[in-house]
Amino acid sequence: AWVTGASSGIGEAIARELVGRGLITLGTDAAEALPGCDVIVSATSSWQHFLQASDFKSGALACDVSRPGNLSPALEAERPDVMVIDGGIVAVPGAAELGWRFGLAQGTAFACMCEPMILALRKCYQAAPPGLEVSLDYAADLDGWARAQGFRLAMLQSFGRPIGDEAWHRFAARAVPGHPAAPPADRTEQCQTL
Repeated sequence: AWVTGASSGIGEAIARELVGRGLITLGTDAAEALPGCDVIVSATSSWQHFLQASDFKSGALACDVSRPGNLSPALEAERPDVMVIDGGIVAVPGAAELGWRFGLAQGTAFACMCEPMILALRKCYQAAPPGLEVSLDYAADLDGWARAQGFRLAMLQSFGRPIGDEAWHRFAARAVPGHPAAPPADRTEQCQTL
């Protein structure tokens, strides 16, 4: 797995946890590391699309939490074998109309916008860590508070569109040989364009 933005904030907290569990190793050369990664999480404050279609291994799963996103929009058309999830999108309680959309469906908001909402609803005005230091304990507390207030993970989407069952099955068939959704071995060539 590869986590961009691992030098600070939530990217650092995620990376520390994954390293502690022995699930990832850290590196600084994305061009060298990404082609071997099954899972990529991008959580930076960069506004650039620095992750390109050619950077990914076939069958990779990429979650782009960064806003604006760090994955090239060309990835969608050029690499149907890579599943991209637009991360950090939350369904707010009661599908409330918030007065803004930012390209999102009604009743959803970016996670970074939900954090102050959650803290305000709990009247925890001093709970947020200052600066970029985010601990997994704080993230776990925030998750619990969010669930108690009715915040939920929004329907998964890719490049702004919902990811339905059919898209997941197509991805599984391409990415995981032998997966129940994969076409039989003798039909693989016929099904490459699915």
